[in-house]
Amino acid sequence: MEVIVVLILSATLQFWAAYLAWRLNRVTEKKSAWIFIAAAIFLMAVRRCITLRLLLVTPAVKYPDLPPELIALLISILMVVGLSRIAPLFLAMKHSHDALTESEKRFRLLYERTPLGYQSLDENGYFIEVNQAWLDLLGYSREEVIGHWVGEFISPPYLEVLQKNFPRFKAEGEIRGVEYELVKKDGSVVIVSVNGRIGYDEEGNFKQTHCILYNMTDLKRMDEEQKRLISQLQEALQKVKTLSGMLPICSSCKKIRDDQGYWQQLESYIRDHSEAEFSHGLCPECAKKHFPEYFHEKN
Repeated sequence: MEVIVVLILSATLQFWAAYLAWRLNRVTEKKSAWIFIAAAIFLMAVRRCITLRLLLVTPAVKYPDLPPELIALLISILMVVGLSRIAPLFLAMKHSHDALTESEKRFRLLYERTPLGYQSLDENGYFIEVNQAWLDLLGYSREEVIGHWVGEFISPPYLEVLQKNFPRFKAEGEIRGVEYELVKKDGSVVIVSVNGRIGYDEEGNFKQTHCILYNMTDLKRMDEEQKRLISQLQEALQKVKTLSGMLPICSSCKKIRDDQGYWQQLESYIRDHSEAEFSHGLCPECAKKHFPEYFHEKN
């Protein structure tokens, strides 16, 4: 009688374990593995049911020994407990995986739609990834960029900047505000400022770069135009001296009194306080007055 009870308990627990294994295939998305496990446990339970039926229907059948059946019952209990305990772990893993997938989707959406250019290079400076903003900025297609060396898109005068800064970037793990002149597909150039960091694998080895490009072309042009205008204004101011205020002038000889109290000729004062120069001559009235012999009235 004890053997029959043990067989019933073992079969019941094995059916329950098969059910738990079947449920795990939805959690882990490894359908074939858990289906096989569930099928194996289910067949073990069926075997117990067959043995139990023979014992109940055929009295002449010899009862199996109790100790082995107790061990089988213990195994069934352990299977149920193990599968019950492992299910929450797989559920947590699935939730983490779903959250990671959703986070990757959001990152991919942000990465594709950001107005700033993004690029990723391998350890030798070859393109691994660029976003659409990068492609729109320079006018290339994705196939024309991925796998190519970054120096192919930098104007020759700035290759020295690349050769100097890329090793430093890999050594320090970060760069900020490094400017490059990039060549667009149509041959024109854009000036960009690059901020970036190095991505590492789990062992701390170089994996790839992550860089954001800021288009500085218009800002640079405005800055250069501002500098040019300031230079022109300063040059103009250097050439201009103005006279202002009240000038004390003699009503007779027309000399002007300077700040030190000395009287100067009008032209000397103006020459010292402005950029004006004088060339002397005589007006017609003064010429007639001082040199009348050269002027004869016509009859």
